[in-house]
Amino acid sequence: MAPLAARPVIEVQGAGTVQGASMRLVGVRPASFLDQPAAQMFYELALGGRRHQVIGYVLRQAPPQIRAGQRHVMGGRELFVAITGGGQGPGFAAVSHVDADQVGYVFTSPDLSAAQLLTVVTQADLITHASAAP
Repeated sequence: MAPLAARPVIEVQGAGTVQGASMRLVGVRPASFLDQPAAQMFYELALGGRRHQVIGYVLRQAPPQIRAGQRHVMGGRELFVAITGGGQGPGFAAVSHVDADQVGYVFTSPDLSAAQLLTVVTQADLITHASAAP
């Protein structure tokens, strides 16, 4: 798979960029997200001497609720950043995007802050990477 970004740093199976980090796609499987069929991708991010998990979902028909949270426009894409779930705990960050064909992309991480996850998603160009995943 070709690199996703020109700047060096994050490598998502040969793709991406986040200063001082490396990232790889660990696996892909069919799943469900918000009662919709989805592809679920597991990434491993090495950052600051620690390993973090980033989980991505691709939905063929994005449900409206993934357009929730704080809106950002970056690289010509409308992204939403929210803190979700949690139940008894503090919740976790989620970054979402819906493309022109209504395909939904959601990325989460149990231990990255919303700002860190937004940086990873945009600089590693995970949306482009996820759209090309098998």
